[in-house]
Amino acid sequence: MKQKKRYLNLFIPLLLFGYMNIFAQPERAILFIIDGISWKAPQKIELPNLNKLIQEGTYIKKSYTVVPYHPTIGNYAKRFTCSFPNPVLQSGTLFITDSVKMAQQIFWEKGLKTAHIVNSSAYSSINDHYNFSIMKPGDSDENVIKYALRLLRDEDIRFMRLHLQKLNTKGYMLSFEYNPSNPNQKWTDKSAPYFRNIWGKGSPYIKQLMIADSLVGVFITELKKMDKWENTLLFVTGDNGHSDTGWHPFLDEDAWACPLIIIGPGIAKGRKLEYAEHTDIMPTICNFMGLSIPNPGEGSGRVLNEILDYYNETTKEANPKYLLKFNKQIKQYNVLKSKLILASQKDSFLGEILTGLENKYLTPEPFYGVDRYLEWSSAGSVQHLIEANQKVLDKMQKALDESPINKKQN
Repeated sequence: MKQKKRYLNLFIPLLLFGYMNIFAQPERAILFIIDGISWKAPQKIELPNLNKLIQEGTYIKKSYTVVPYHPTIGNYAKRFTCSFPNPVLQSGTLFITDSVKMAQQIFWEKGLKTAHIVNSSAYSSINDHYNFSIMKPGDSDENVIKYALRLLRDEDIRFMRLHLQKLNTKGYMLSFEYNPSNPNQKWTDKSAPYFRNIWGKGSPYIKQLMIADSLVGVFITELKKMDKWENTLLFVTGDNGHSDTGWHPFLDEDAWACPLIIIGPGIAKGRKLEYAEHTDIMPTICNFMGLSIPNPGEGSGRVLNEILDYYNETTKEANPKYLLKFNKQIKQYNVLKSKLILASQKDSFLGEILTGLENKYLTPEPFYGVDRYLEWSSAGSVQHLIEANQKVLDKMQKALDESPINKKQN
């Protein structure tokens, strides 16, 4: 009898999961990006529409992006026009190769219509396989919403990436002092309470954040009028986080994390989770839509089963938190490298250590840092990437610790 009960306990969750997939599969998925939204925003600012979504869906306090780096020179810039997190987010993998697929391609290959709407041209390099694309640099966030709603009314869109750019722009402007010799640049007077403090009194960042929140409300209201809200899977997040001082300096941990709110058929209501990774978003969207994961295998994110209404907590697996570990390694590498450069002026041997960091004869597996973005896949797995990086970091730290300079100071 006990054995029958055990099998029944295993069968019922599977039955419920299967029921949800068969009868509650969303008709469309929408990725709603508020560029540069701080993970702190829902706690610090009254955002009625986002806070209502948090109550009605699943809220993940911190969803980690890869470090938000944006080189416009070198090999990366030859291929991508946007920052690191965007190809990773859109493909659902940390390993960007020549054969990588963006998630919209999975929909497109099945004959399902896709759309991309953003008020910037920075994302043109991840714009393939959209049936409809609207990228108007400098346009308002309000117009982005209008274009998106028009498409949803007129077309059977099954996947949409909707991207509001203005919040990140406002935050960027708060970082830099106003220069009267260049009046065309609308930066910030350093006497303003929000100069290098996005939460300061009267902050344009906060004002734009409240506009974005109101536009979320407009968007949902119109979806309800179209009778398309109940069967829509909605993910609301940023493509990168935001520093308290403005924009997203890639060594600032606040720039690595965004709030993530998910609502739709089968999604738990009022559930709050602490951690996810942006590589998880596209695998989860495609899985919910009954499609294959864009880039399965090593480097890929996972399906966020814990957002399911019928998720069984007893089956929860420990999250290795790879992206957080990887980002911290990139930060540590840059700090240690700077220390080695400065110390090498007094201890020339440290200059040899520096030279050896990018020499495979002296460092068999060089550090997988921002300069090797398109080579991360050569690590084979994210776990090995992190292990290899740690060996390099240990080597750098040991060299500093054993330097006569540090021993003399200590």
